[in-house]
Amino acid sequence: SYSSRNSKTIGRSMNTRDFIHMINKCVDFFWPLLPSWQPQMFPEAKEGEIETSVGVKAVYDLVEKAYHEEFDRMRVIESKASMFIGTTTFMATFVIGISTFLAKGQTIGLFIMVLSFLAFCICLFMTRVLYLSIKALERSVIFLVNPIDFYKAKSKEAFMKEAICQFINATNQNHNPINKKMNYVIAAQRYFKRVLFTLGLYALVLLFYTVCHYDDNSGSPLIKAIKAVNDFKPEPWLIIIIFGISTFAIMAVVLSCLFAPSVSKSVPNDR
Repeated sequence: SYSSRNSKTIGRSMNTRDFIHMINKCVDFFWPLLPSWQPQMFPEAKEGEIETSVGVKAVYDLVEKAYHEEFDRMRVIESKASMFIGTTTFMATFVIGISTFLAKGQTIGLFIMVLSFLAFCICLFMTRVLYLSIKALERSVIFLVNPIDFYKAKSKEAFMKEAICQFINATNQNHNPINKKMNYVIAAQRYFKRVLFTLGLYALVLLFYTVCHYDDNSGSPLIKAIKAVNDFKPEPWLIIIIFGISTFAIMAVVLSCLFAPSVSKSVPNDR
């Protein structure tokens, strides 16, 4: 019947969307994207609209506090971005130095190849951390309250009302550029977590490599097993198969992302 065909179509569409969502989550795990964000629009505050029963002074104190808290939030964001830049630069120098020292004049084994690959991943993630942190530190249009605008106020109440409007409008206008900085720092923090995780794997493989070369004449089964892993040389056909599987997986992800909008649009029509 039509209802059964319709339910089957919806079920297949939902399964496809779940599959695409799972693939996107896997891609985002290895290569995080910027958080989705849309600029917000705020109405302009005007002096004639201020009507309050709690007193103009209470409103003035509240909006002034919100104005300064927005600047404090920006300082925290930029200080975290500066911390990422300093830490990442030191770690990149350290990892590249160790990898260059190990690869120079040594027999290239499995551990050296894995260490080189991990060093490449660490540098790639660190490059992304540096880029996003620098984007967070870029100069933005920030609005300030100018005291010169208030010198013509005829009374204290008129001064406070004008200052209230200035504080509200400046806070609203600063909200979007500061949130943009925050999104860059959030993405940089996600990449920094990948750096730490990959660095842990790097240290573990480096430990195995060190144990492997600790005593070549040792009869320990553990050292023999580690040396056997290090001396492993994969066959060319195995490398070709792994490369083919990786290429097919990448093509599947790209095609699923390209066809994702058409699938999502077909669900409401089937209903």
